[in-house]
Amino acid sequence: VAADHFWFRLVPFHIPKYVHGKNCVFFYVSVLLAHHFSACLAISLTNLTDQHALLAFKSHILFEPNNPLSHNWSTTTSFCNWMGVACGARHQRVIALNLPNMGLTGTMPPSIGNLSFLAYINFNDNSFHGPLPDELSRLHRLKLINLQYNNFSGGVPTWLGKLSRLQHILLEDNGFTGTIPPSLSNISNLQTLSLSTNHLQGHIPEEIGYLQNLKILYLDNNQLLGSIPSTIFNTSSLQSIDFTNNSLNGSLPIDMCYNLPFLQYLFLSYNKLAGQIPSHLYKCRMLRSLSLSSNKFTGGIPREIGNVTKLEELYLGLNSLKGEIPEEIGNLHSLEILTLQEDELTDICYHSSELKVLYLSSNKFSGTIPEKIRNCTSLQKLDLDGNNLTGNMPEGIGFLSNLIKLKLSNNKLTGSIPPTLFRISTMESISLVSNSLSGSLPTDFGISLPNLKELYLAKNKLGGNLPSFIINASKLTVLDISGNLFTGYVPKTLGNLEQIQLLNLGYNNFTSEPFPEPSFIDSLANCKYLKILGIQSNPLNDLHSASLGNLSTSLEKIDASASQIKGKIPPGIGNLSNLVDLYLNSNEFIGPIPSALGRLVKLQRLEVQHNNLQGTIPTDLCGMKNLGQLVLSRNMLFGSIPSCLGNMSFLRYLSLDSNKLSPFKRVTAQAFLGNDALCGAARLQVHPCHSKSKKTILILKYVLPIVVSTILIAMLISLLIIKRQRCKLDNPAQDEHYAIKEQCIAAILNLALDCTTDSPEERADMTHIVPRLKKIRVMFLKNIGEA
Repeated sequence: VAADHFWFRLVPFHIPKYVHGKNCVFFYVSVLLAHHFSACLAISLTNLTDQHALLAFKSHILFEPNNPLSHNWSTTTSFCNWMGVACGARHQRVIALNLPNMGLTGTMPPSIGNLSFLAYINFNDNSFHGPLPDELSRLHRLKLINLQYNNFSGGVPTWLGKLSRLQHILLEDNGFTGTIPPSLSNISNLQTLSLSTNHLQGHIPEEIGYLQNLKILYLDNNQLLGSIPSTIFNTSSLQSIDFTNNSLNGSLPIDMCYNLPFLQYLFLSYNKLAGQIPSHLYKCRMLRSLSLSSNKFTGGIPREIGNVTKLEELYLGLNSLKGEIPEEIGNLHSLEILTLQEDELTDICYHSSELKVLYLSSNKFSGTIPEKIRNCTSLQKLDLDGNNLTGNMPEGIGFLSNLIKLKLSNNKLTGSIPPTLFRISTMESISLVSNSLSGSLPTDFGISLPNLKELYLAKNKLGGNLPSFIINASKLTVLDISGNLFTGYVPKTLGNLEQIQLLNLGYNNFTSEPFPEPSFIDSLANCKYLKILGIQSNPLNDLHSASLGNLSTSLEKIDASASQIKGKIPPGIGNLSNLVDLYLNSNEFIGPIPSALGRLVKLQRLEVQHNNLQGTIPTDLCGMKNLGQLVLSRNMLFGSIPSCLGNMSFLRYLSLDSNKLSPFKRVTAQAFLGNDALCGAARLQVHPCHSKSKKTILILKYVLPIVVSTILIAMLISLLIIKRQRCKLDNPAQDEHYAIKEQCIAAILNLALDCTTDSPEERADMTHIVPRLKKIRVMFLKNIGEA
């Protein structure tokens, strides 16, 4: 309309008197053409506004991978053909901006508010930042605003409440702060409100419950507190609610499902909700997923939950639930996931053949695992870790042909492992740690584990040889059989496990094939991803130490302690550049400590105590800048302790006892700078040492010096009295023993001065005083005798 007025102001409109008949037709055609031209000009002018707004938006893009907008958004073509821009067919105005997943970085300019026909904004998954400009409040036709997965900040705009046509607000995973504005309740057509994963605080406004068309409400991963408004449970249109990971408290109303007939998903985990689980949950008849884990719910699991027949996922773990698992859960024929870990439940019941995931870890289940577990034929993940289960593992577990993960660790299971367990071809992870399982692992016949990645059998009583079917599990990344009774040679085919990352054979009775045959350690050179190797506490007396120098540089930890390994520490260990922990203690290593170990700059712990190492401590060890623990005790090392050890700022534990080492040489205060916790002599510029007892301090600082000085002075006076009684001559020079006595008195005075030094570290102690007194006595008697 404004453009039409602009046109008619340029061309005055009037009807000439001579117009009649055919000329009248011509006149009306002329008028129609003029009006059409005015409309075209109006469209052109408004289109120019849209173009300017888009170009302003483009100028606010700071970075764009491959520059798609820079190349495509050009004034040489119509903006309706630009990438991500959609225009209305009738008026050629911009109605949609669709630029998701493009890696764009920039800000939202105020000019976007000039796109007055804009109905859809989708900037999902980019890197836009800054606040949303107030000018967007002019977009009264807006139906969808999707700004998820960006870095927008500031408060959630209150002006959103003015956009009455909005149906979907998606602001998830940004940096919005402040509270949720109650004005959002004015958007009567709103169907989706997603404010997840921001930094929102305060309470959930009860006004949100007035949105009678709301279907999806996501407020998870914020810092919201208080109770859930009762109005939320009266919003009958709701289909999905997610308040996970906030600080919401209070209890759930018993009638919460009375007015939620369409609710399918209810996620309230990781809050502070308390009380009992409402028994009338069955009123939410459409419910498919219920997550109440990690709250403070108490009481039992209501039996009525068995009436929520469409339920597929049930998460109730990490609460304080007690009692038995109700049999009515068996009525949930669609149930695929059931997690009840870390509650106080005392009975296991399996009824659902559709169950795929069953997590019941860290409860108080006792008794045996029922044989009817075999009825859960769809089961893929079973976790009963950390209970009080006893008895044998049921054979029925081996018939769960879809099982991927089995975790029965930290129970009291006994007997042997069913051979059928090792015939489940889908199996990826088995964990049976810390039980009392015994017997041998099954023979290879009929066993194939092509998908096995993790095998944890540590801390049991398993014995026999290591079967070759384990070595043939080519996808194996973790093998931990430590703390058992396995015997025999460690197979040299271990090197076939090329994907292995953790290999722990420690605390068994494995032996090594006699040298000079290539050992199993040599074969591990093929394991390029190996990070942790444990062979400790095995009688590997025939293992030659040189093999340790050929291991993969990916290694971060080697524990070969107490394994009866002979020979020298191979210098090749110095090539294991990622090593953090090295334990070679309690073996039969001989020779020097290789200086090549100094290249292990990531090493934090080195223990080689209880060996027969000789030579000096190489100064190259000081190159291990991250070393925090160095244990070289109980060897035959000699020479001085390298002073550079004082420069190792991370060194917290140093043990050198039971060697033949001499003290530090040429140690200066520079070696101890920046160590406020050290104490010692004043010359080292550290704090003086303080004893633990005040009584001890008093004795050392005051009493002992006074007593010793008194004794010495008394001895001196006694000598003078004896001299005067025996020597009657007036001239001291005539006493033939005078010079000898003078030397002894001077020596005693020097000793007295050494006993009264201020610093406890520099003060002479009794271990030095007694020998010096004896020396003075011997000197005195000897010289007297000669005279």
